[in-house]
Amino acid sequence: MHVPSSDLGPIPDDWTVCPLGGLLSELRNGSTAHQNAEGRGLPVTRIETISSGRIDYARVGHVDLPAAALERLEPGDVLLSHINSVAHIGKVARYGGDLPLYHGMNLLLLRFNPDQIDPAFAFLCLASPSAKAFFEARCKKAINQASLNRGDVSALRLPVPPISEQRKIVAVLSAVDETIAANQAVIGQLQVVKNAMLADLLARGIPGRHGRFRVTEIGELPEEWEVARLGAVTLDSAFGPRFPGSSYDAQGNFGTLRTTDITDDWEIDYSTIPRAQLDEGQFGPHALEDGDLLVTRSGTCGVVSVFRKQATAVVPGAFLIRFRLSAAVEADFVRLVMMTSDTRRRVQNMAAGGVQRNLSGTSLSKLCIPIPPVEEQNEIVSHINALGDRIRAERAVVEHAKKLRRCSTAHQRDSLRDSAEVVSLRSMRDVMA
Repeated sequence: MHVPSSDLGPIPDDWTVCPLGGLLSELRNGSTAHQNAEGRGLPVTRIETISSGRIDYARVGHVDLPAAALERLEPGDVLLSHINSVAHIGKVARYGGDLPLYHGMNLLLLRFNPDQIDPAFAFLCLASPSAKAFFEARCKKAINQASLNRGDVSALRLPVPPISEQRKIVAVLSAVDETIAANQAVIGQLQVVKNAMLADLLARGIPGRHGRFRVTEIGELPEEWEVARLGAVTLDSAFGPRFPGSSYDAQGNFGTLRTTDITDDWEIDYSTIPRAQLDEGQFGPHALEDGDLLVTRSGTCGVVSVFRKQATAVVPGAFLIRFRLSAAVEADFVRLVMMTSDTRRRVQNMAAGGVQRNLSGTSLSKLCIPIPPVEEQNEIVSHINALGDRIRAERAVVEHAKKLRRCSTAHQRDSLRDSAEVVSLRSMRDVMA
């Protein structure tokens, strides 16, 4: 049975609850000593030092004071932002003892009694969204600044499992964090490789296939390739149709693809496409076909996706331009061309307007693109898609790890006791390394 006795939410009935103040051996304000801009003297913490729960040593301050005048941080100490904008109130970082560091201004130092609570477990609790919401709700707000007093910090009621269980939770969540960090690093590396490979393939073609190159209006290309305007390889193009918001209907006969249904990777998320009840005769001609190229024309201009046929007819939204291409080009290849930095720059230069820039189909039809033989287009797409699949697999591991990470340390003890999921995540990471 769970009871809502902690400020962080429900907890198991065999855990205890204790105010944060009762778990501390020290709670103090930082030194108000003037920091110099020359980087001389002792390193001290400041607001900027807190970064994603960690100490950013590149952003410490320095003071010209003897060490005896300052409080040196100890491993396990937690720093909490208590004077700043509301958005920064309650941000925390944990000091690991990597380099000598002293307690500076505008941050509270929390030093825990290890006989009562594991400092690493306490930090996990304080880093939770629930703890931050607790502090934000209790801070005193001024025009440009908010502040949190030590009494309100001390009043936060934390869940306190047995020490052995605290340590198990810390170990499991630390393993999850390591998995997330490792996979995110791999994703970053793969993305760099993908971008470099894409630029090379679109300029040099499949390795070893071309020996002669020529200079074109869009750069040096294999001699066998052509250069054409997008309009020259387009059979038909049109803006998406407009319809009133009242037409949206969960049981509607059409899916309605919006710009917001296109992800940061320029992929269509078909699961988020809403339905609408639309007149078949009026909107049927606007229905997308498999392989249609879609380009966003407003806001973030020039984002490109390729539509794949769905069980329900789908029409594009009004802020999308649909291009139906000839057999001379593959839509997936054109999408890759339009994802390169050079082409994106040229597309942005075509956008008109001030704050809200807009693209027209007429402008885009003038965009020059390389045209390799269709067979080579498909090979280039295959090479890039293989890397894209690797990146998606790594991201799936990260998302799975983040989902597990969101299991609250205070709420879901049973899911955290079993580290099998973490072992599984590590195995997936090793397979894809």
